[in-house]
Amino acid sequence: PIYAIMEQSTPMYASTATEIITSVTEFNKPTSLTLIQEIANVVDWVHLGFLAT
Repeated sequence: PIYAIMEQSTPMYASTATEIITSVTEFNKPTSLTLIQEIANVVDWVHLGFLAT
């Protein structure tokens, strides 16, 4: 389902997600789990954005 959402996303969503992932990486999070949680939060936000439109 996540990949399906990503495929339907506009380039704006994709670039925003990339920027957020890059920012999180730059913070040098201690664990990959934290990064996964951050990505999950972004996906939830994007999903809510689709539901709102």
